[in-house]
Amino acid sequence: MDESGRSGVKPPDVDVRPLGPLAVGAGVVAVVLALTGFYAVLGVVVALVASGLGLLARTEPRTRRAGTLAVGLAVAAAAVAVVWLVLTLAG
Repeated sequence: MDESGRSGVKPPDVDVRPLGPLAVGAGVVAVVLALTGFYAVLGVVVALVASGLGLLARTEPRTRRAGTLAVGLAVAAAAVAVVWLVLTLAG
């Protein structure tokens, strides 16, 4: 230990690997909810969560591919949900 009381050992880095599968899972749930029509608004909310997790996952090289997939799924889910909502409200 040094005089400040610290041992000089660097704490381990935060493991962000679970963010990739979580983001992809949220993206898939968002797409499924958006396709139902009734839960399309909830699908948009889950798509926002999936895109946030996907962007966080893209910061680490090991999870970059999963983060990109999650953001793509979230964008697709949001687009499908908006189309369902517009068609429902217009008809």
